[in-house]
Amino acid sequence: RKTWEEAGGNCESIGGKLFDDLDGTKAQLDLMIHNMENLDEFYYIGISRLTASPDIYYKMDDSVINNSLIVWQRPTQPDRVHDEKTLALYPSDGRHGKYMHDVPGHWKISSICDLSSLT
Repeated sequence: RKTWEEAGGNCESIGGKLFDDLDGTKAQLDLMIHNMENLDEFYYIGISRLTASPDIYYKMDDSVINNSLIVWQRPTQPDRVHDEKTLALYPSDGRHGKYMHDVPGHWKISSICDLSSLT
């Protein structure tokens, strides 16, 4: 369990990056969820809101991600809370609702590393 910045550093230290290659489908997220050990925990991914604009999210390489590729846990984007600038996947339909949430980057939670560059 790490903060968002620590999680990004951890992924880099093992040759990857925080996962940021969303394709806009629940099928992609469900495949990741199928392989998760703990279904009652948030998992950071490599997408964040770095500016004051509430609707612009960035990948790890600082490119803007199309908002249509983010599958929110509700049909619309969440209400913006000032410190919730990083995205996390929640794998359960339980208490928080399945799929993407915006969360504070100081939370110590798990993360998803993209190690595809190692192959």
